[in-house]
Amino acid sequence: MGDPEVSAGGSRESVAYLATAGGLVVMEPSGSVVGQEHDGRAVVAVASHGDNLAVALAEDGVLRREGDGWASLGLAGAHVWTIALGAGGDVYAGTEPAALWLLGASGPRELLGLRAVEGYDKWDSPWGAADLPTIVVDGSRIIVGIEVGGAAVSYDGGDTWEARNAGLYDDVHRIVADGKTLYATTGMGCHRSGDEGRSWVFESDGLDRAYTQGLAFTKGAVLATASSGPPPMWESGGRRRRSSEPTPVTTICAGPSWRRASQATSSARRSPRRATSWSRARLRERSSSAAMPATRSSWRRRACRR
Repeated sequence: MGDPEVSAGGSRESVAYLATAGGLVVMEPSGSVVGQEHDGRAVVAVASHGDNLAVALAEDGVLRREGDGWASLGLAGAHVWTIALGAGGDVYAGTEPAALWLLGASGPRELLGLRAVEGYDKWDSPWGAADLPTIVVDGSRIIVGIEVGGAAVSYDGGDTWEARNAGLYDDVHRIVADGKTLYATTGMGCHRSGDEGRSWVFESDGLDRAYTQGLAFTKGAVLATASSGPPPMWESGGRRRRSSEPTPVTTICAGPSWRRASQATSSARRSPRRATSWSRARLRERSSSAAMPATRSSWRRRACRR
């Protein structure tokens, strides 16, 4: 199962946008709530970069901030998993069944070239149709991950695609990019590529849980979340079904090996198929999009890899 994302950038010095089942919450790094929008509506994804902000609402499509209001970009009724921002305010959306959409002035347009990528006919998921839970937009380069189907890269804005799955477990949840270096969380640990996904290595030393999910860059490190299994195996009380193990989510950050950093509580609530997401907006810091979800359980543990 996939989970939502974090994207950097923003018009305020330092705020976080938290997508919840009850609306879009705006928070300061201290955790203080400074605003809320879309009250009573389930926000399933949020992306911010510079002055641009977009959200995806359950069953109500994708909206982009325009002035003091919001403009609908379409996809109402679609099962949107994630969104990402491109140049000129364009918004990309990943959906279930797995597809990539470009949302702009001309309305929603599926980037059909992705259907021609090697292995497309084998995309599937134990939970139903495959979904597209992660998008990286870097100029004309676009990277997507498929649950379940692996990774693909386009260098022409989504017209043509190359599968990039050598060494990668194909149950992909999140991908982040730092130039040619890619990190991916999957249903079987974390993976890293130094050549834009042409080859991947399994890089999960120190991880005590294999089902890795959220992923984000931070100062000198990479943060991720991990659990013992997919969300259907979790319970709202913080225990895994038929197990005494506590909450399945671990937050970790990167270096030669993974290690646990801290432990904290979370009161976030979400539906069985959806997790809340949050988007940290920080000027003068890394502006590439990343991914780290809030968790479905009642608390989360953190680990760090330096």
